[in-house]
Amino acid sequence: MDTCDTLDATRTMRSRHRARARLAPVLLEALARDGTVEAVAHAMAGSLPAAIGARRVAVGVSCGPGEPIRVRALSGQATLDGRRRAVRRLSACLETMAVPATTLSTEDAGIRVWPDRDGGDGVDGGVDGGVDGGVDGVDGAPSAYAHGCGATSLACLTLPGAGGGRLVLLFDRGRDGCRFAPGELIALRSVLPEVAGWLTAQSRRHGPWRHRARDAWRDGTVRLSLRTRVLPRALTDALTPRRVALVVAACAVVLVGALPVTRTVTAAVTLEAEHRQVVSAAHAGHLVAVRARVGDRVEKGELLARLDDREVNDELTAQREAMLRVEEELSRALALRDRPSLGRLRAERTRIAADLSAAVRRLERSRILAPFAGTVLAGELDERLGASVRAGETLYELGDDRRVRLMLEIDERDVRLVRRGLQARVRMASLPMQVWSATLQHLEPVAVAEPGRNVFRMAATLSDGQDTLRPGMRGVARIDTGRRALVLVWTRALRERLTVLAWRFGLIG
Repeated sequence: MDTCDTLDATRTMRSRHRARARLAPVLLEALARDGTVEAVAHAMAGSLPAAIGARRVAVGVSCGPGEPIRVRALSGQATLDGRRRAVRRLSACLETMAVPATTLSTEDAGIRVWPDRDGGDGVDGGVDGGVDGGVDGVDGAPSAYAHGCGATSLACLTLPGAGGGRLVLLFDRGRDGCRFAPGELIALRSVLPEVAGWLTAQSRRHGPWRHRARDAWRDGTVRLSLRTRVLPRALTDALTPRRVALVVAACAVVLVGALPVTRTVTAAVTLEAEHRQVVSAAHAGHLVAVRARVGDRVEKGELLARLDDREVNDELTAQREAMLRVEEELSRALALRDRPSLGRLRAERTRIAADLSAAVRRLERSRILAPFAGTVLAGELDERLGASVRAGETLYELGDDRRVRLMLEIDERDVRLVRRGLQARVRMASLPMQVWSATLQHLEPVAVAEPGRNVFRMAATLSDGQDTLRPGMRGVARIDTGRRALVLVWTRALRERLTVLAWRFGLIG
């Protein structure tokens, strides 16, 4: 072991021996005064620097195999904040320099020194060969910690604890101190094994629930109660915590899957007017005026739009002038008693009257009127002003908003589950906080092809609350189709698709 030239070796060894002799009483006093893991760890962090000649000591505890090492105490620090970068760097250094639990036993402990001066295994000859030496720090953890805290040498002592846990002690010396030698830590192995066992046991006892349950099972308390009350000895000896957890989980899954739940079918909903009528153009012409738009409320006989009627007006004026001329000639013929002219003029008057009536009807048909009071559901004609329309072309669609009905779009996979008379609950997109009740009516026999699926349309009547609804609203309906086991409800779609695939590939007959 190297020592500084200016340090009296004899005085140093004696002071360290006295510090190690005082270590046990200090730990016992901390245990009697507080009895917590933090109190004992802080007492150890405060006493060990003098016993080993280190500037600072960090105490870390791992509860079990594979569990991370948690920093419990650091010399000169009353509390530790795990969010600080220095504490995270210290934790990484402990994880790197600590000896794995698989290489430790109750008889030996692991020692690692950084940096190793002679290039050997970094372990004293009395330590078991399961300890690595010459560690330079995986991912630079020891070097990063040493450079960050101004240490020239680090030493790590790993002691086995209860239940596969570990007590990890990290020593560092300042820039003016000597480098550690593995032999300097051997003396602590005879003082700290009991403390390591107590710290790891207390950490497991107050740690995660899985550690407490595993320890209770290994202690035999749970198995003893099962053996004396329910199960035979051979079965309880074969049970392990993992097997018991798997059995309990399997039973829970079976019980939950067998619970009866309500099977529901979801369908898209569109609100439609029960009385709908299409308004079309009676004859060809040009659109010259638009008075109604989608969503407008109109009364019976109200003007919706108007076609170009100039030709009809000209024709109507000409027919009226012709009628006046014929009436004058007919009056003159009556005065002269011209019988041949009377017959001809009367026939001509009848023809002109018929043409005049036809012109009046064409003039009336050029004005598009509302056939009943309702709401305009379709017909945006503002962009078609001045354009020509064909005879019979649909211009508007009107609906009676006082009587509405629901049209449900049911997927073809769910259509066999619904029938007339079932109840549905409906939420509209525009009124999501309110739920309406509806009763299913007749199902249209022909499917409608939509992108990616086929749907059947089914009518439904609302029970109440129609005053706040308007035609054209959309929403979602949930139809209750009976109660089935939870596992059957959740796997229905998967089972049906697998059945169709198996039939397609000839796996089933």
